[in-house]
Amino acid sequence: MLYGLIVLIAVAATIIGLIALKPEQNTVINGIGAKVTFENPEIVRILDEKYGITVNILTNSGLDKFEQNGKVDYNGVDVIFGGSASFADELKVKYPDGLPNSAGNPLRILEVKTVAQSPLLIHVKTANGDLDAFLRAGIFTQNGNSYSISGDKLLSIINCSNANGDWNSIGVNIPGKCRFGFTNPNQSSGGRYTLSFIGSCQTNPEDPCSQTITVEQLPSVMESLMHAFDVSGKKPGDNDSVQFYYDWANSQSAAERLMFAYESAPISWLASPNVPASFHDQASKSIALVYPEYTFMSTQVGVSLSDPGKRLVEIMTTDPDIIAALNGEIGFRAGFGGNLPQVLPSINPNPSFTIIPDPRADVTKAITTEICTRWPENPGCTK
Repeated sequence: MLYGLIVLIAVAATIIGLIALKPEQNTVINGIGAKVTFENPEIVRILDEKYGITVNILTNSGLDKFEQNGKVDYNGVDVIFGGSASFADELKVKYPDGLPNSAGNPLRILEVKTVAQSPLLIHVKTANGDLDAFLRAGIFTQNGNSYSISGDKLLSIINCSNANGDWNSIGVNIPGKCRFGFTNPNQSSGGRYTLSFIGSCQTNPEDPCSQTITVEQLPSVMESLMHAFDVSGKKPGDNDSVQFYYDWANSQSAAERLMFAYESAPISWLASPNVPASFHDQASKSIALVYPEYTFMSTQVGVSLSDPGKRLVEIMTTDPDIIAALNGEIGFRAGFGGNLPQVLPSINPNPSFTIIPDPRADVTKAITTEICTRWPENPGCTK
């Protein structure tokens, strides 16, 4: 009898121990940004099974002006995933007393950590002959399945765009004007980085694109940046951050023969439920990535506003399964590693380029302010 009781107690203790080791269930963490990441089935599974966490993404746009009931209000937000290293600084500049919170005192940023990175690249179509035309003109250089562009050649395209010139004027035998497509800077970090990069390529003509533009240098190139935005920088950068890429890649008549987007864009795009499976093979044969000699490295940061948010960011930056999923499924260079899926032959896991420092918050702020001054109806501008 005593032996049976001891066994029963031991079994009960084991069950209690297992229950104690099981992650807390139904922990919902509210975030904004990184929609593609937290809709990925593998990341959803890992967070649920290992940590009992469900991430609820409230919005994927307007991260610096999140509204509830018609006014900016970060009540209930645990974490923000911004698309640039300067994002937290931009928040602090915009809200020096803390983020608006209808439930009480303004929210303070607890911690900022780098979650993942992705370089800003040029994307070109191949099936329509565009890639071959740029290669024949000597604008792009080929090394196996990988493609690159020097700062000098990139500046020649920018100068052609500034002059409203045709592609033929720089030796590229394709129709149309010299244009770069990119997302709306007032809605996306990709657009802000693109205009900052175009500006950076013009401020040091001896070695184009090698130095990040400063706010003091902006006036000398502002007209060029506003022209670039006006003719081709209005791609929607709203809630579905990969939809713009699908629209461009799937279009037979896009005016922009080149698109600025992060390396992760086509990988996230091809993993998106918005893209038919039948298109995957076609995409791998119709799009190429071109690695600039110099470029920005987009840094996705986790900005924690609560302890649960801080815990999530810690998990995203330390859990090896999460890091592997960020690399292999989302296309980020997470954990400072490669292992990117070769969904496009031109993806280079070990590219040779030089990363220049991110543009400062005062640069991106001045650019978006100028856009809203000239185009107050532009989506993302405060009415």
